[in-house]
Amino acid sequence: MEPFGDHPSDLPILGVALGETQRLAFAAAGPPPHGLTLVLGDDTFVTSELLRKLYAAASAAGGCLVLDGLLLEHIAPLQGLDIVDGAARLPVALVPAGAVADSLADLAALPELRVDAEVTEHPSDIRHPAFDHAQRPMPVTDVVAHRVDHWTHLHRVNLMALVATAVGEKRRFDAQPWYKKLWEGLRLLLKARPRSKWDLAAAIGPRGKGCEVHPTATVEASWLGDGVKIGPHAVVRGSWLGDGVKIGEHAEVNLTIAHAGAEIGRTATVNLSLLLPGAFVSNGFGHQACVFGEQSFVAIGATFFDLSFGGPVKVWHRGERVSSGTHFLGCCLGHRARIGPHVILNYGEAVPSDAFLVVDPTRIYRRIPEHLPPDTIHYLRDGQIVGVPRPKAS
Repeated sequence: MEPFGDHPSDLPILGVALGETQRLAFAAAGPPPHGLTLVLGDDTFVTSELLRKLYAAASAAGGCLVLDGLLLEHIAPLQGLDIVDGAARLPVALVPAGAVADSLADLAALPELRVDAEVTEHPSDIRHPAFDHAQRPMPVTDVVAHRVDHWTHLHRVNLMALVATAVGEKRRFDAQPWYKKLWEGLRLLLKARPRSKWDLAAAIGPRGKGCEVHPTATVEASWLGDGVKIGPHAVVRGSWLGDGVKIGEHAEVNLTIAHAGAEIGRTATVNLSLLLPGAFVSNGFGHQACVFGEQSFVAIGATFFDLSFGGPVKVWHRGERVSSGTHFLGCCLGHRARIGPHVILNYGEAVPSDAFLVVDPTRIYRRIPEHLPPDTIHYLRDGQIVGVPRPKAS
């Protein structure tokens, strides 16, 4: 997958490689019914709840997963899906013994299996006419299947997995008997000792061993791995932070997934983004809906555009410039890419792995003379200092 060069099954979803998330979903869902065999692409993300619903819908004849409705509307772009009458097949199937399932054409010969994704939509908090064309609610469900064929998919699947984790916890809570619900509620109250709803929000979400959260920091409804450090006056909401992640003082992090060892510098703002292991993001402008590759680095003052006021943001996919299906999208940095101070990147751009981008060197003072006449004004021209006489006072 560009720009990383990795196979999709090796890229992380909430800290776990996609291939391993498949195995975990298989184990949680249990064996398929009727002696059927589960077949899916190695680039396809599925949740255990989707598999359970697929198993419940299947007969001994098996079938191929067909998605429609709100879930398909949100995940369709860039997957190459053949959408017919508002529905499309994904490479997830239950195959009876003796059947052939070596290609998508073979899966197309199987009966349709449709599941109710139970999608609700969470509206955007932005209320301004300038954003009316770009408003798109976030899908809320833990019934998800999605091919991962582009960096925008990796971004979307991580966010959907984060939401699915929260929805799954609510589903688990709702399925418990009343006395267990009461016990969990009491434990939350004892943990939060709430004086306001913000205290309750701060108590939601697990924290790993050895976390250091400054008393002035705000952490709400977030998952923290082992050894996470959050500095003074930082704000972290609805995010997933892997082991050893560092959040600098006065940083703001919302609905973001940061994998092990990633760091968000002091006063930086990162929203709806994905940081792969070891990524470092400094204070800048527009770090929203972005993907930062492993060990990538963003210096202070870099600007990433994230909103198209015209048509949908276009991205490169399989050698072509195509629509991403959204007006709100940042950019992607490959592994070990370096972005220098004040570099500006357009929305939808993907920086190759190991690239090093800096501003125009002619805009940088490279050598300051030892003596500058006090009666002269100096300015930069092609990297050199040029002097003109200072106007004399009348």
